[in-house]
Amino acid sequence: MPSLYEILKTATTALKKVAVSSPDLDARLLLEDVLQKDKSFVLLHPHYVLTDSEEKLYESYVKRRLQREPVSKILGIKEFWSLSFKTTKDTLDPRPDSETLIEAVLEQFPDTSKPYKILDLGTGTGCLLLALLSEYKKATGIGVDFSSKALTVATHNAISLNMETRAKFLQSNWCENLNGRFDIIISNPPYIPPSHEKTLEPELSFDPKEALYGDSCDGLEAYRLLGLQLKKHLPPQGKIFLEFGKDQHDDVEKIMTAANFSPIKYYKDLNQISRCGVFHDL
Repeated sequence: MPSLYEILKTATTALKKVAVSSPDLDARLLLEDVLQKDKSFVLLHPHYVLTDSEEKLYESYVKRRLQREPVSKILGIKEFWSLSFKTTKDTLDPRPDSETLIEAVLEQFPDTSKPYKILDLGTGTGCLLLALLSEYKKATGIGVDFSSKALTVATHNAISLNMETRAKFLQSNWCENLNGRFDIIISNPPYIPPSHEKTLEPELSFDPKEALYGDSCDGLEAYRLLGLQLKKHLPPQGKIFLEFGKDQHDDVEKIMTAANFSPIKYYKDLNQISRCGVFHDL
């Protein structure tokens, strides 16, 4: 039977050949899950011999990664804002870029002791809403999604994070079935132009298309709908936080200002790309 070192080296070499961006890390993370051990065990026990069942499971994981399925989808879990979220083929994986929205909310609403009402449109895994509720301990929120399967995942995540009493979920096409006003409205809508699909990394093919690609040529149809729908859900002191893609800053601003919302500030992600816009009612 192969040792931990041998099987890890073989997997890393294979992942490098298909241009996986972090072959060493991915090979180790998959092995940690198989062994149910942490990083220190893997590093400190190179001569550990895998059992037959461990080897077969690991080989199945590596085979899936060689087909460019993300580690998060293989393991069914992804970290966001230092919290663990279940993720499936029915949900968009939480991504580090989206933490820019959480940082923006915390800057615009610095008093974390207030009982804010939060709305997350296109909630997916619920990561944005639940990350905010982890910071605003007295806040409550609603996560909206058109996909019932995504809402099942979001509900699971709320329960696993002990936030089920403060987070509720609603099936709706954006604001169609929604009532009430919210201090904080946050959304990471689909914004990739459909024509860009073939140019993107293969890993994105494992996310639901409807969560990635906008319905219009420019990918921004969701923003046009939100611009029309959000007026009645935003109180005078409320603010809207929208994620968007590279080079979409100006177009999103035009859409929102045409809907009589005014930009307050824009925030850049870790790659210094304008990623989040904050708007309020004129």
